[in-house]
Amino acid sequence: KNTIVTMNENDLLYWEVPQNDISTLYNSKDKNGKNYTFLKLPLSKNNVITTYGKNLGYKGSYVNFYIGNTVVLVPNYNDPNDVVANQLIQSLYPSRKVIGIDVRNLYANGGMIHCVTQQQPK
Repeated sequence: KNTIVTMNENDLLYWEVPQNDISTLYNSKDKNGKNYTFLKLPLSKNNVITTYGKNLGYKGSYVNFYIGNTVVLVPNYNDPNDVVANQLIQSLYPSRKVIGIDVRNLYANGGMIHCVTQQQPK
């Protein structure tokens, strides 16, 4: 209820989030004036390489996960930090099963799990 999932300051800067926005995030308070707790997910340790061998030249983020009724789908990159991110997210959702989804090819084309699970127009 009072936890914000984000990244550490250096990783946010890596993604070119303005310092002012980072400060606003980290200094935010809830409606009762209490500080939030932050769960800071890492970026992938290495640059993402697709299953067909293309090095994308940038790291992967784990914050764009999808929460379902009984599962949490987490982007994974065949990277050492996949396990770290999956475990951190599992700690937030103990009653759901965390499932890592290999998103390397999807990521190369500008998509991510949360984006592609959105509702489709009729």
